[in-house]
Amino acid sequence: MTKPKIIQILEDIVYATLGGQNSDAHKRQFEQASLPTYILAGLLGIAVFVAVIALVVSLLI
Repeated sequence: MTKPKIIQILEDIVYATLGGQNSDAHKRQFEQASLPTYILAGLLGIAVFVAVIALVVSLLI
């Protein structure tokens, strides 16, 4: 069992956020990665998303 690369985890988080994901990626997530890895990556993804939205809003006001 090999661990997924950082880029694969980031891709998985983006696809999960957008709601689209193929079955191969879904299988890879459950076979190769640990739950805490995806929880941490998801929280970081949400933090980046909120920061970008806050930046855009502050630039528009």
